[in-house]
Formats: sequence, structure tokens, C-alpha cells
Amino acid sequence: MTHKPIAPTPADSARLRTRALRPLLTLALAGLTACAGPPTESSGHATGNSRPVATSVDAAAKGQQPVGYDVQELERRVVNLLVKLDSFDDVQPRSVAKAFGLKLRPRAKQPLSLEGIGTLSNGWVFSVWAWQSEPNTPPQAPLQLFFYPGDDADPNLWVAAPCFVDTAGMLAQLHAAGYTVLDELSNFPFHSVQLRRTTSKVDITARVGDYQMLHGPLEGTRCLRDLTVTVRPASSPR
Repeated sequence: MTHKPIAPTPADSARLRTRALRPLLTLALAGLTACAGPPTESSGHATGNSRPVATSVDAAAKGQQPVGYDVQELERRVVNLLVKLDSFDDVQPRSVAKAFGLKLRPRAKQPLSLEGIGTLSNGWVFSVWAWQSEPNTPPQAPLQLFFYPGDDADPNLWVAAPCFVDTAGMLAQLHAAGYTVLDELSNFPFHSVQLRRTTSKVDITARVGDYQMLHGPLEGTRCLRDLTVTVRPASSPR
């Protein structure tokens, strides 16, 4: 069951607005994501040791894009993407952009890496990072999404934040669609669960990261913070 998100207080909103122009921070506690991050600026190649980056200066400089829907609709679109994922084409930037109604723009130094930042109807934001690949070819790095319960793409907001999406309801939908749990990792208040589903064409691994609400009416609820989707050829070695 998805709970209605808690709107920030006026004091919280004022505090968030004062930070809206700060340089975007790299993702905290990246070890919980445990995935191959995007290529580094210098190498131009994907590396298994690269730390996932929530957002970049390239995307921020072009501004956030209003998408015209709310948190519940974003949850529906995330679940729909994962449930219908059946081929490499489904994680291509054009397909991901269509799934979220978001324009993805190439990064200047990595033209195959496309990203965008969407603003929900309540002012909260999410970012998307997808990779262009040849037809029927897996992308060189995973599809990554990051979710921020405020009007600034700042990972520090996860520490004492309103609940973006209750992951319990989302995980239940994915389980019903055929995803099985591979492993879980916790470092309170952060947590991640890795899911897997295989189709006739691809092997899908989805790592869902969340944080536990520490205060408020939803205290103890695990709330979505990031999603990493890795797609390999079906029956490929793990």
C-alpha cells in the first residue's frame, strides 16, 4: 500500500529553497547500491568500481523539467517500466524518456550517457540516467533513478525526510509480476533489496534502495531513494 506523501513544513520548504542552487552532491552510502556505476569522466569506459552519481552538473545546468504528475503516478510508472521490461530496447534512453515523460539530454563528455531531472507536481524531484546502445545490445552501464523528497536534488534530505514512496507496496507489485529476491543489505537507516526476473530475451536485476523514516506518522516506513536496473542477455553468467 502506498501512503500519501507528507508535505514539507513551511520551515522545511524555506530551508530547501535556500539550497536549490548549491552544487549537486554525489550519492551518500553508495556501497548499498552495489552496482556498476557510470563511467568516469577521464576514462570514458564503464568500470565496476565507479560510484553511482545521483545527478551531474551537466543535467543541473539545463534545469529541472516539470512532468505534471504526482508521487503516486511516478510509482505507477516505475513499476510499469519494471513489469513490462522485456528487451534491451526497454532501457534505451528513448524508451525510458517516454516511460517518465521526461526529456533526457546527452552529457557533453559522454554522449552515450543521457540524463534528466523531473519535477513532480508537489515540487519533489527525481533524476534518470540511461545509456544508449546498439540494437539488441546491453548498455554499458545500468539504468539508474534517484528520488528526492524535496525541491533540491540533495541526498542529505533522505536522513530526516518526508516519505517519497513506501517501498513495501512497490515490492509487493514486483513480486506479483515475477521478481524474486536475491539478497538484501542494511545499514540503518538505509537498506537495499536486489530482485531478479528473467524473460526469454533478458535477465533483469533491479536493486531498490530505501531509507527508514525516523520520525512522524510514518515512522518505521521504508521509503524509496534509488533504483538501479541492470539488463543482461538471458542465461548470461552472473
